[in-house]
Amino acid sequence: QWIDYAGNIINGGTDLVQANLSPFPDNAPPQGKADVTLPLNVTRTSEFGWVLNGNSWTSPPDNFTPLLFQPAQIAALDKNVYFSYPNGSVVDIIFTVTAGNPAMHPPHPMHKHGVKAWFLGSGEGKFPYASIKDAVDAGYKGINMKNPPLRDDFVTPVAITGNAWAAVRFRAVDPGPIILHCHIDAHLATGMVIVLLEGAEKLTSGYVPNYYLSKNKP
Repeated sequence: QWIDYAGNIINGGTDLVQANLSPFPDNAPPQGKADVTLPLNVTRTSEFGWVLNGNSWTSPPDNFTPLLFQPAQIAALDKNVYFSYPNGSVVDIIFTVTAGNPAMHPPHPMHKHGVKAWFLGSGEGKFPYASIKDAVDAGYKGINMKNPPLRDDFVTPVAITGNAWAAVRFRAVDPGPIILHCHIDAHLATGMVIVLLEGAEKLTSGYVPNYYLSKNKP
């Protein structure tokens, strides 16, 4: 788009579609049905309350031993704020942004640690299918399975009223607890966080090297 000195748009333009920011060369995601589909509902509980799936994540206490050092602690985690799936799984995440009380949702830059994910698409309203495969099989044009961008952050659309959605796909190949959160600090601080426990079956007593376990210990 071109603008004048006052910032007024003086010609037509093309809207940016994140899922069309194709890599070169093409790097297609795994095709077909995902092993796991995770629905993540992005909602607000108040002016300063931002949550995922209706739950607010809180940091573990200072005396919490990291899971990599003591995997048996997994059983003590709050199951409302994490998802778990086997190593090697193809995982789809479908974000649904729901405007409520208060109404407006700005774009949420959702950041995933660990392996990157393919940003498959986004749009207004609710995602119109139960799964990515269903959408592809129906010929839905809002999903790019050919050459979507491979990213570690995904921006959800604005939702002033109603809903908006965004969808990503990745293959879990880096076992461990991985955090997924909104990168707006105020949203992160109030609980817009989820933990992805990837390949928990690999987190055995021999998974972490001894030299790492003993590092900085007397």
